[in-house]
Amino acid sequence: MPLAPHRALLRFSKICLLSGVMKKPKNRAVCWSLALWLSFPAALFAQSHDIRFEQVSVEQGLSNYAVTKIAQDQQGFLWIATEDGLNKYDGYAFTVYKPDPADSNSLASRFVQMVYTDRAGNLYVGAGFDGLRRYNPDTGKFDRFKSEPNHPESLAGKSIHAILEDQHGELWIGTNEGLYRYDPQRDALTIYRHDARDAATISSDYILGLCEDRTGTLWVGTNAGLNRFARERNVFTQYRHNPQNLTGLNSDLIGHIREDRDGVIWIGTNAGLNRYDRKSDTITRCRYDPQDPHAFIPNLVFDIYEDSKGALWIATFHTGLWRYDKTTDRFFRYAHDPNDRHSLSEDRISCIFEDRSGVMWVGTYRHGLNRYERRQDVFTRYPTLRSQGVYAILQDRNGELWLGTSGDGLLRYDRERKLLAHYRHDPAKPATLVTYGILALHEDRRGELWIGTGRGLNRYDAATRNFVHYPHEPLDPSLADHFEVKTIFEDAAGELWIGTKGSGLCKLDREKKTFTYYHNDPKNPQSLSGNNIWAIGEDQNENLWIGTFGNGINRFDKRTGIAAQFGPAHSAAV
Repeated sequence: MPLAPHRALLRFSKICLLSGVMKKPKNRAVCWSLALWLSFPAALFAQSHDIRFEQVSVEQGLSNYAVTKIAQDQQGFLWIATEDGLNKYDGYAFTVYKPDPADSNSLASRFVQMVYTDRAGNLYVGAGFDGLRRYNPDTGKFDRFKSEPNHPESLAGKSIHAILEDQHGELWIGTNEGLYRYDPQRDALTIYRHDARDAATISSDYILGLCEDRTGTLWVGTNAGLNRFARERNVFTQYRHNPQNLTGLNSDLIGHIREDRDGVIWIGTNAGLNRYDRKSDTITRCRYDPQDPHAFIPNLVFDIYEDSKGALWIATFHTGLWRYDKTTDRFFRYAHDPNDRHSLSEDRISCIFEDRSGVMWVGTYRHGLNRYERRQDVFTRYPTLRSQGVYAILQDRNGELWLGTSGDGLLRYDRERKLLAHYRHDPAKPATLVTYGILALHEDRRGELWIGTGRGLNRYDAATRNFVHYPHEPLDPSLADHFEVKTIFEDAAGELWIGTKGSGLCKLDREKKTFTYYHNDPKNPQSLSGNNIWAIGEDQNENLWIGTFGNGINRFDKRTGIAAQFGPAHSAAV
């Protein structure tokens, strides 16, 4: 059997590929059935309703091409689980979390198979066979969650495959060794395990998928069938694959369950897609008709997702991404096209997620992320970008795009997205950028470009294509080479104001190339409330409004240099 389907089956059943060790599946019939479906040539599959995707990969800072799960926290950050670390994405750059042997509160494994956020904003992470961890945003650490070693009811040593917060606020956790229910009121775990002597128990301890329907019923997918849990009676009802029934559940390997807004429950298996009918209490498979170009091709289903518009999306291992149109009962397929850079990056789709702004994110097995924004249906790629992140973006009056990167200088693109120039720091040439990291960009009313860096302010001279550096005199002379410019603002009078990290507010005298400084003075209540300036604005009375990091807002009188502080204690006044 080919290696790729073998790995796909292992990943579908959430058996982590740790240390290069791969366990062989016990059911050879399942493997050969999967291999048969994967052998269909892609040219036979119908593809309609073309949409355009933007591809995000390791070149943009993603830690690994293999994306397993995606979640979004309350602050809007995307958390992307991969086979080589957990990524936090702020829309510009990735922060990567990997194991640190010296830190017991770091991730224990590079292979991150689960990330989930609950309604309270808690972020849960399952990596390898380390149980469950909860992210602490105050410390940036991953604390063990009910995963104390050597505890009989602990999640320690378990592989986390599925997490669900139910209507009552209880957390259901699917593992390789049973189903766990966490009651936050009692701070206690309850374990549900298979008992071969009791048909009312769960069909298997190997949990793969969880879903709560609108009636509060819990559905559990395992490697040995589907289960419906009646809470009031503490009883599981099992639904199994019957080889003699050619229209029923097509496999016992249940990876994903999803109820749509019409109350239909969709079940994804290693053999395709199924629907549950409440009235008849039966499951019907989505059958393949080779004469119908809009029929779903039976294939390993990695994910099922209903978006905010009510469209149902199905991620498969080999036939790409599918969208189900409920009004016509037709499926539309979106596949990788090597001749179209706006197609999917590959056809092995691992997960689907829609963020709060309506952007669809599609994770793949080996080729990173794809981004689709339906409102515009247009995407822009910048394939030459190799930095870990973009910290500043500006479109100038000529329509050219400037990108300030976190460690690779400044890039300039024309209207057709062609790279015109790449400006970097060169220690041997003083007329280059003062450093590699760009934090802020501003085009003034004269058309001059100002660049804020971690080591001061630069101006780009378009005539000479050189950069002019503006030295400063910091509070601490030892920090003369560390003038970190966070924001650049031009007021109504044409004066340039610079917000810095640690050096307060600065006004630039363009002719003399010097700065006037405004700092926090603990003994002066009319000084700025802090020296870390993150934002600057101006009102109709020509007062500046200064936003600080951790020290509130200030209304700043440019004529007198007096600041009125509005911190937490002044919130009523604001």
